[in-house]
Amino acid sequence: MNAALTRLGAPYAWAATGPDAFDCSGPAVWSLNPAGWTLPHSSQAPASGGQPAPLDQIRHGDVISLF
Repeated sequence: MNAALTRLGAPYAWAATGPDAFDCSGPAVWSLNPAGWTLPHSSQAPASGGQPAPLDQIRHGDVISLF
């Protein structure tokens, strides 16, 4: 979360992964990387990975995909 908060206000740019500009999935890809997490650079790919979790078990930093 701290990494993501440092980039508030960064502009949108198609296919950008930061740190100066981001596309729709760029902030998640960029901010999770320092924590040792690798996330596909796609707005749809993260939804097919990971594990489903009940809403009462989600935590700060979880990537949430809605359909």
